[in-house]
Amino acid sequence: MDVALNAALCQLGFQPQDILDRLELGHLPMWTNALQWKFNGEGHRFGLEQFNHLTSDFDAILHTPCCLYTEKAMATYPETHVILNTRDVDG
Repeated sequence: MDVALNAALCQLGFQPQDILDRLELGHLPMWTNALQWKFNGEGHRFGLEQFNHLTSDFDAILHTPCCLYTEKAMATYPETHVILNTRDVDG
């Protein structure tokens, strides 16, 4: 979890969703289904309606699995901004 990015978004007035929120809200089974649908074509259809259901209470989303839907979110919501946060895998 990128605590610094989450804190920065909060300081800027955003309400970010991270993995802890997904755990607390009980969304992990739906995100698991989303990944099964995306990569294996299995489970229940996961589209824009389901994505919005999981993310609508937040105005910033972080990490996997949300980042796997960045292109679709940007196409659907042209006002979307993306922060690409990278780090050295060895550090």
